[in-house]
Amino acid sequence: MAFKAAVAALVVCLLGAGVAASLAGAPQQAPMAENVYLNVQVLKGIPVDQFNDTMGMFSSALLLDCVGCHDPKITSDPKAFATPTPRIQRARQMVVMMNALNRMYFGGQQRVTCFTCHNGDPQPEMSPSLRLQYGELVNDPSSFKFFPDLAAPPAEKILARYLDALGGAQRLAALSSFTGSGTYVGFDTSDQEVPLQVFARAPDQRTLIADAGAADIIWAHDGRRSWKYQPDTPIPLVELTGWSLTGSRIDAMVLFPAGIPKAFTEWQVGYAEIDGRQVEVVRGINAGQSPVNLHFDESGLLVRLVRWTQTGAGPVPVQIDYADYREVAGVKIPFHWVTTWTNGQSTIQLNDVRPNVAIDDARFGRPGVARSEAAGVIYAATSNGVFTSTNSGIDWRPANAGLSGVPVFSLAIDPKTPTTVYAGTFGRGMFKSTDSGEHWVPASAGPGDDTVLSLTIDPQRPATIYSGTTAASTSTTGSAFLPGSGVIKSTNGGAAWTAARGGLPRAVVTALAIDPSNPAVLYAGTGTDGVFKTTNGGLTWIAANAGINSSDISHLVVDPHNPTIVYVGIEGCSAGCSSPAGVFKSTNGGISWVSASAGLADDLQVVALAIDPANTRVLYAATRFNGIFKTTDAGVTWMSVNPAPTGTMFAIVHFALVADPANAGTVYAGTFDGVLKTTDAGRTWIASNGGLPASTRVFALAVGGV
Repeated sequence: MAFKAAVAALVVCLLGAGVAASLAGAPQQAPMAENVYLNVQVLKGIPVDQFNDTMGMFSSALLLDCVGCHDPKITSDPKAFATPTPRIQRARQMVVMMNALNRMYFGGQQRVTCFTCHNGDPQPEMSPSLRLQYGELVNDPSSFKFFPDLAAPPAEKILARYLDALGGAQRLAALSSFTGSGTYVGFDTSDQEVPLQVFARAPDQRTLIADAGAADIIWAHDGRRSWKYQPDTPIPLVELTGWSLTGSRIDAMVLFPAGIPKAFTEWQVGYAEIDGRQVEVVRGINAGQSPVNLHFDESGLLVRLVRWTQTGAGPVPVQIDYADYREVAGVKIPFHWVTTWTNGQSTIQLNDVRPNVAIDDARFGRPGVARSEAAGVIYAATSNGVFTSTNSGIDWRPANAGLSGVPVFSLAIDPKTPTTVYAGTFGRGMFKSTDSGEHWVPASAGPGDDTVLSLTIDPQRPATIYSGTTAASTSTTGSAFLPGSGVIKSTNGGAAWTAARGGLPRAVVTALAIDPSNPAVLYAGTGTDGVFKTTNGGLTWIAANAGINSSDISHLVVDPHNPTIVYVGIEGCSAGCSSPAGVFKSTNGGISWVSASAGLADDLQVVALAIDPANTRVLYAATRFNGIFKTTDAGVTWMSVNPAPTGTMFAIVHFALVADPANAGTVYAGTFDGVLKTTDAGRTWIASNGGLPASTRVFALAVGGV
């Protein structure tokens, strides 16, 4: 318990450590410790991840937490970490001594470490231990030392038995990917259980996303590079290096273990005990990398993996215990993982695994890419045309050549050619830009003089566009909107349009959403008749209103990771109307809907929805007069993310929401008076209106590349 408390405190210290400069918005390619932390003297020249693990070595070797060495003021002032206390000064001397011994007597190898002498005691013991000398020999499975047993079976036989126990080579080869959901609990979530998403693809790609409430914690490995992203820390994004990088790859390979027998150039075999049970241990060795110990029980399954990470004071172990194997697509997958290392301990429990699903490459990429690096453009559809920002909404400029003075109600960006953008206007139909909004031309005469309230693009064939329309009105408030052309469709990038409204009533089409995995499936929201669905690209539509009646639909969102889940925002209707309002959810592709509005404001006038593309259990809902709300549990409960009931967000009418796909926790809101922005998942909001005319109404927002 004392050690767990020490490690927990160490995690808190690392989360609050003083830094030399904020790196949250700058490219972070494995920065050196001295360029990040204050007053680093002897641990210079090592990357941040190795520096952090060095603190874990100190904690484990001495069984001290941060205040055991640092100034007690660190609990309130992170800069106090740089104060040179007597113990910090002594630690620096010890590191210099340790390095000198290794250099003089061991050719620079890290043979003498902090643990060599301290062995879990702040004061190294001078006298021999008789208990140790005459007591029972204890085999520590996490020991770096390894004693091969020549009588043990060959590694090839043990590994072959392992693959057979999982389901055999043929079934393993057939499992190419999976996604999963479950829970995560660790010191970095203050020992609170939080939702978890897992994305894995053979042979060695894996991403974990823990929904920690205000922001996600993300671990990603793309097959070559690895990162940990934790936005509420001084160094939000840390790229893993050295042994941590190669270890991250092995962690991913365990989920698709067919390649493990060929992953190492040398194998050794021995025995160990885990919880009183003898296990076979196979050690894999590659020159210049951490050894990896694989522990197999009597069933042949992997029950423990031990590897090591480099630090400035010697190697430290990472231990992962696997249990609760369940069969998925004929392959046994561990549903329970416990990871223990010198900086913490975490537990993952999977509840659901979906095999062989398509996963976007970006899912395994670097988390939380800064806007300056992503080189993205934010588009704002306003009462004064289109405005764009290339610096995260700090500054806006008009992008109205060909659109000057025309109110724009909807936007869509070509996902494969993001310089191509479509704008749905008020009373002027559709316009198209092929240069990121620099110039606009009418997109043929399809929508004519209709007002285009909604747009969506086929993500697989982006020349296919759907437009939801209403007849022109004399007012941009919508009070006089009348049914127009319904849904129309172009299959050639707007050059020509055809009707796609078979079965739709004559109604104002207010919202469109497309199934990204099957773009022939679309949902259309109307102003008076609820939701309709097509499964053939708009040829025919059927009502999909079980549970919501003929409601006034404001917004539709399809979960990109599980397209059978659809959310609808309902603004409600005039007094005396029996239509429901708020947020409703379908888990069966629109066959039926249930309320998902617990915690929303009483009037429930939801005008916009946005889903977090990284963690689809997180959604934001904009209400007409009560600001913005957020759910972190897929709509089970909502909480206000307004500054205060009397703050500026409370009274502002909201029109639009968009979550930035390249910057976790960044959301933009279009309002009656410009743009609001959060970079911390809704905890704080700021006006982001530089360059926008005063009192600009922002009806739609879109984020894309250039």
